Amino acid sequence: MDEEATRPSHQLNMLEGGIFGKMCKVAIPIALMSTLQQLFNATDMAVAGRFASSNAMAAVGSNAPVINIVVMLFTGLSIGSNVLIAGLVGAGKKERVNAAMHTGFSVALISGLIMLTVGCLIAKPILGLLDTPASIMPLAVSYLKLYFLGMPFLMIYDFGNAVLRAVGDTKRPLFCLMFSGMVNVVLNLILVIGFQMSSDGTAIATTIANAVSAALIYRLLVKEGRPLKTEYSFDEHKCVGSSIIDD
Repeated sequence: MDEEATRPSHQLNMLEGGIFGKMCKVAIPIALMSTLQQLFNATDMAVAGRFASSNAMAAVGSNAPVINIVVMLFTGLSIGSNVLIAGLVGAGKKERVNAAMHTGFSVALISGLIMLTVGCLIAKPILGLLDTPASIMPLAVSYLKLYFLGMPFLMIYDFGNAVLRAVGDTKRPLFCLMFSGMVNVVLNLILVIGFQMSSDGTAIATTIANAVSAALIYRLLVKEGRPLKTEYSFDEHKCVGSSIIDD
């Protein structure tokens, strides 16, 4: 049976056929994921401004530079894992693929916990360096601390996303993030309007949404055999997988 015909639709063979279309299929979802992660803060700001107060909106907005830096930093860190795993899959090194996956998730969890701890400790100094007005400082600090509670989830999502990208799967991580974005919007409205939680409600909504995206991406990995084992079939002559086929 033709292997290309049996390949799942979310997987790509980058070594055969035209390259431009496949590069677009990989690159566009990655760009959208980065944008969506940063839009979480914009959504929080919009909901806080519309249904809470101008101070709440300003408090959320004052955290935008910090959040954008954190998102881009974590995305950049995950690229290293992506490149390593893609190379190992292509080389057919099954044991090292598994080890790299385990190491990546360990780094993700540890880094997330470190960021959670450090972020909560330096939230106020960071906002002070950004000249956050004293009138909104308490709200801004509270928002940032609650946002940092979601750092482990954000890291798990980014590294899980890196594993899937390593085998050409960029669509499903995007769908996971889109779903968590909808969760974020719904929870924002519930917590801000229903529970009158102001900017804290938007931060809690974002943290829960990050947890949802992390759970979804991890479920995909475990369901398909990653990271505990891979779905690839290795033998002496070829590596049959979702992105690399060497005859």
